[in-house]
Amino acid sequence: MKGNYRGFYKYDSERVQKKLGIDRTLFNIEITETEGQAISGLVEDDLNTKGTPGVGSVSGKFHGGNISFVKQMPVSTSIGPNGEITTHPNRMHPKIYYEGIEVEEGLFRGFWKMKFGFQFFGIFLQLFIPASGTWEMQRY
Repeated sequence: MKGNYRGFYKYDSERVQKKLGIDRTLFNIEITETEGQAISGLVEDDLNTKGTPGVGSVSGKFHGGNISFVKQMPVSTSIGPNGEITTHPNRMHPKIYYEGIEVEEGLFRGFWKMKFGFQFFGIFLQLFIPASGTWEMQRY
Protein backbone atom coordinates (compact mmCIF):
# COMPACT_ATOMS: atom_id res chain seq x y z
CA MET A 1 0.00 0.00 0.00
CA LYS A 2 2.91 2.41 0.62
CA GLY A 3 3.65 4.58 -2.37
CA ASN A 4 2.61 7.51 -4.51
CA TYR A 5 -0.83 7.85 -6.08
CA ARG A 6 -2.39 10.27 -8.56
CA GLY A 7 -6.09 10.73 -8.63
CA PHE A 8 -9.13 12.93 -8.90
CA TYR A 9 -12.35 13.70 -7.12
CA LYS A 10 -15.55 15.11 -8.52
CA TYR A 11 -18.80 16.38 -7.06
CA ASP A 12 -22.09 14.51 -7.45
CA SER A 13 -23.77 17.88 -7.98
CA GLU A 14 -23.58 18.91 -11.63
CA ARG A 15 -24.54 22.42 -10.46
CA VAL A 16 -21.36 22.67 -8.35
CA GLN A 17 -19.18 21.31 -11.15
CA LYS A 18 -20.73 23.78 -13.59
CA LYS A 19 -20.11 26.66 -11.14
CA LEU A 20 -16.47 25.59 -10.78
CA GLY A 21 -16.04 25.21 -14.54
CA ILE A 22 -14.28 21.85 -14.17
CA ASP A 23 -15.39 18.24 -14.14
CA ARG A 24 -12.78 16.98 -11.64
CA THR A 25 -10.08 18.12 -9.23
CA LEU A 26 -6.72 16.37 -9.38
CA PHE A 27 -4.66 15.34 -6.34
CA ASN A 28 -1.51 13.45 -5.31
CA ILE A 29 -1.35 11.20 -2.25
CA GLU A 30 1.75 9.69 -0.70
CA ILE A 31 1.02 6.81 1.68
CA THR A 32 4.00 7.04 4.01
CA GLU A 33 3.03 4.69 6.84
CA THR A 34 1.33 1.33 7.05
CA GLU A 35 0.91 -0.66 10.23
CA GLY A 36 -1.40 -3.64 10.10
CA GLN A 37 -4.52 -2.29 8.43
CA ALA A 38 -3.76 1.37 9.30
CA ILE A 39 -2.49 3.79 6.66
CA SER A 40 -1.42 7.42 6.82
CA GLY A 41 0.21 9.92 4.55
CA LEU A 42 0.13 13.27 2.81
CA VAL A 43 -2.21 14.72 0.20
CA GLU A 44 -1.94 17.74 -2.08
CA ASP A 45 -4.69 19.01 -4.39
CA ASP A 46 -3.87 20.54 -7.76
CA LEU A 47 -4.61 24.27 -7.56
CA ASN A 48 -4.99 24.48 -11.36
CA THR A 49 -8.09 22.28 -11.05
CA LYS A 50 -9.56 24.28 -8.16
CA GLY A 51 -8.15 22.17 -5.33
CA THR A 52 -7.66 23.23 -1.72
CA PRO A 53 -4.23 24.81 -1.07
CA GLY A 54 -1.64 23.30 1.25
CA VAL A 55 -0.39 19.84 2.10
CA GLY A 56 -2.95 17.86 4.05
CA SER A 57 -3.00 14.53 5.81
CA VAL A 58 -4.79 11.25 5.22
CA SER A 59 -5.35 8.52 7.79
CA GLY A 60 -7.45 5.40 7.58
CA LYS A 61 -7.55 1.67 6.91
CA PHE A 62 -6.87 -0.73 4.05
CA HIS A 63 -8.07 -4.34 4.38
CA GLY A 64 -9.14 -6.99 1.91
CA GLY A 65 -9.32 -4.57 -1.01
CA ASN A 66 -11.42 -2.04 0.93
CA ILE A 67 -10.01 1.38 1.74
CA SER A 68 -11.34 4.16 3.94
CA PHE A 69 -9.57 7.32 5.00
CA VAL A 70 -10.13 10.83 6.25
CA LYS A 71 -8.61 13.74 4.35
CA GLN A 72 -7.77 16.82 6.44
CA MET A 73 -6.57 19.93 4.60
CA PRO A 74 -4.82 22.75 6.51
CA VAL A 75 -6.74 25.58 4.81
CA SER A 76 -10.50 26.00 4.74
CA THR A 77 -12.05 26.84 1.38
CA SER A 78 -15.55 27.58 0.20
CA ILE A 79 -17.18 27.86 -3.21
CA GLY A 80 -18.91 31.16 -3.91
CA PRO A 81 -22.10 31.66 -5.95
CA ASN A 82 -20.12 32.24 -9.17
CA GLY A 83 -17.71 29.32 -8.61
CA GLU A 84 -14.94 31.41 -7.08
CA ILE A 85 -12.86 29.69 -4.41
CA THR A 86 -12.42 31.62 -1.17
CA THR A 87 -9.66 30.54 1.21
CA HIS A 88 -9.65 30.97 4.97
CA PRO A 89 -5.97 30.36 5.84
CA ASN A 90 -6.40 30.45 9.62
CA ARG A 91 -8.99 27.64 9.64
CA MET A 92 -8.73 23.92 8.96
CA HIS A 93 -10.95 22.58 6.19
CA PRO A 94 -13.78 20.29 7.35
CA LYS A 95 -12.83 16.61 7.26
CA ILE A 96 -13.62 14.71 4.06
CA TYR A 97 -14.43 11.00 4.34
CA TYR A 98 -13.36 8.63 1.55
CA GLU A 99 -14.40 5.01 1.03
CA GLY A 100 -13.59 2.73 -1.87
CA ILE A 101 -12.30 -0.54 -3.23
CA GLU A 102 -9.23 -1.68 -5.10
CA VAL A 103 -10.61 -2.56 -8.54
CA GLU A 104 -7.25 -3.81 -9.77
CA GLU A 105 -3.78 -3.72 -8.28
CA GLY A 106 -2.97 -0.13 -7.30
CA LEU A 107 -6.20 1.32 -8.73
CA PHE A 108 -8.88 2.49 -6.29
CA ARG A 109 -12.38 3.90 -6.86
CA GLY A 110 -15.03 5.04 -4.46
CA PHE A 111 -17.17 7.73 -2.90
CA TRP A 112 -16.39 10.72 -0.69
CA LYS A 113 -18.52 12.93 1.55
CA MET A 114 -18.22 16.05 3.62
CA LYS A 115 -20.69 16.33 6.47
CA PHE A 116 -22.79 19.34 7.42
CA GLY A 117 -20.99 21.65 9.80
CA PHE A 118 -20.08 25.21 10.66
CA GLN A 119 -17.13 27.34 11.74
CA PHE A 120 -16.86 30.78 13.29
CA PHE A 121 -14.75 33.39 11.52
CA GLY A 122 -14.56 36.11 14.14
CA ILE A 123 -18.20 36.99 14.72
CA PHE A 124 -19.35 35.42 11.43
CA LEU A 125 -20.66 31.89 11.14
CA GLN A 126 -19.91 29.89 7.99
CA LEU A 127 -22.05 26.87 7.17
CA PHE A 128 -20.62 23.89 5.33
CA ILE A 129 -23.34 22.25 3.30
CA PRO A 130 -22.99 18.48 2.93
CA ALA A 131 -21.23 17.51 -0.29
CA SER A 132 -20.42 14.19 -1.89
CA GLY A 133 -18.96 12.69 -5.00
CA THR A 134 -16.74 10.05 -6.52
CA TRP A 135 -12.98 9.61 -6.59
CA GLU A 136 -10.27 7.49 -8.15
CA MET A 137 -6.53 7.09 -7.59
CA GLN A 138 -3.78 4.98 -9.14
CA ARG A 139 -0.31 4.09 -7.87
CA TYR A 140 2.51 5.37 -10.08
